[in-house]
Amino acid sequence: MPPSLRLRLARQRGAEARPRPRKHSSLNRSQHSRGAEAPRGPRVSGTPGAQLDPRLAWDKADIILVKKRYSAFFRTGLDEVLDRHGIGELVLAGANTHACVRTSAIDAYQRDLRVILASDCLSSYDEGHAADSLRYIAGNIGRVLTNDEIR
Repeated sequence: MPPSLRLRLARQRGAEARPRPRKHSSLNRSQHSRGAEAPRGPRVSGTPGAQLDPRLAWDKADIILVKKRYSAFFRTGLDEVLDRHGIGELVLAGANTHACVRTSAIDAYQRDLRVILASDCLSSYDEGHAADSLRYIAGNIGRVLTNDEIR
């Protein structure tokens, strides 16, 4: 299902669907110190890799948060947005299941939020660690569901 359709369906059901593009303000320290980049490179603010996907149906009311590290909660203001809107459940999707998604899921759980991972909307360049992460999350802190199961 295209992301814009998922976004529209969520809004029709009254959900606060706020996509969060993967952006970094700079290389993280561990990447920089190793001289390494993720296989597709970092998404540095102001570069083409950090641009919003034009295929999504963005709305002027959407809240866009710039992610600075693996967790969506690290210095992004996400806590305040969730509190302001009374959101107690997150459906997470994204790249690098074993790192960014897992860290965000753990941080959400630590904040007493209900956590769901949209399994059809996850990817990783490290499939072994991604599978381990999904098992850990499903067994301990949240649910891993397909888009059909979420709907």
